[in-house]
Amino acid sequence: MMMAFFTIFELGMLMTKHVLFERSVDIAVRDVRLAGGAEFTRDQIGDMICAKAAIFPECKKNLAVELTVLNETSSNIPSGARECVDRGGLDDFVPSSAFEQGKENQTVYLRACMVVKPFFPGSALAVSLSRDATGRYAMVTKGAFAIEPAIDDVATAAAGAGGT
Repeated sequence: MMMAFFTIFELGMLMTKHVLFERSVDIAVRDVRLAGGAEFTRDQIGDMICAKAAIFPECKKNLAVELTVLNETSSNIPSGARECVDRGGLDDFVPSSAFEQGKENQTVYLRACMVVKPFFPGSALAVSLSRDATGRYAMVTKGAFAIEPAIDDVATAAAGAGGT
């Protein structure tokens, strides 16, 4: 009976963390998408995600972000293994994936991975999840978005087309 409680509680916490992670990534992506091609670094996007994901301790240490500009003529969506922070020995994670923010009107594919500790490491759910050497499991979110043109560019185009 207690094992069922721990498993259900763990599942609830996992779902809550994943929803909050997805929401924080969505808000950060919205800021990037509407910035009109402004340049952002991996750290800045990580800061934007972590600012909205207060539930995650040491968010920046446990977060990996990957951005890839999608090719218009072929499908170059990353299909390899996602890149997550490996806390099993290194405190300073150095991402190996490319980080291409993109320019106005380009489509960008984002993958973000957060590694988190299970609430009850011995629960049936936590034991069944794929975990790293420190017992943390990975939560991954992904999506695609288009970089919107800058407001000045839209106003200029509208004025040139006879709009106001």
